[in-house]
Amino acid sequence: MLIDADKDLIATLGFNRAVSVHSNECTESEAIILQQVKELNVDSVYFNTDENGSSFPAIFLKKVLTFDSRALIEIAETQKNIWNYKKVLFLYVFSDTEIRIYNCAGKPILKAQKNKL
Repeated sequence: MLIDADKDLIATLGFNRAVSVHSNECTESEAIILQQVKELNVDSVYFNTDENGSSFPAIFLKKVLTFDSRALIEIAETQKNIWNYKKVLFLYVFSDTEIRIYNCAGKPILKAQKNKL
């Protein structure tokens, strides 16, 4: 679950409707999506809602401590998994000092190699 400082950043970005993947307080359509994306290694999902009240994922959010080599490998794998999911265009990854936006619409260019650590 996101801590208060993270919630402030999320609100500043305009994503205060983002829902934690571990949340039990969500609509039925959000709960279905959250169950599907738990394996993608993201922390929250920002949903858009249509005129019928159905929610669909628009952006994934992920918190990291730093953008070190281990985090970058994890982010690359997450980006690839989201690309395979084919329903969300962007992954916002943030630390206390930096925000990076990853395009998940196109095939990932770099492949993470865990044995390079």
